Amino acid sequence: MLIHCHGDPQVIVRRYRERAERGERHPGHHDLQLVDAVSEAIGSGAYEPLNLSVPTLRVDTTVPATLATLDTPGTRPDDHPYAPSFADILAFIQDIAPQS
Repeated sequence: MLIHCHGDPQVIVRRYRERAERGERHPGHHDLQLVDAVSEAIGSGAYEPLNLSVPTLRVDTTVPATLATLDTPGTRPDDHPYAPSFADILAFIQDIAPQS
């Protein structure tokens, strides 16, 4: 199976830049110097899912939080919901994965 995470390119690049500015990754990754290259690669489709003959689920990780998702216990306003939902992603995995 393939789970491909994607989203609004502007949101992805903004998050990438913010993480780089906070220094969350080792400086050897050179994230701040690569922001423009990452932005260009996302815009060119370089990160599209591989063309494999396997069940594939595309997950948008940039959907905005709504009042409905914020009503879920333990959810914070800065949490990032998924589309499809996390429960639907788990169901996809469980439907595909061999049962033991």
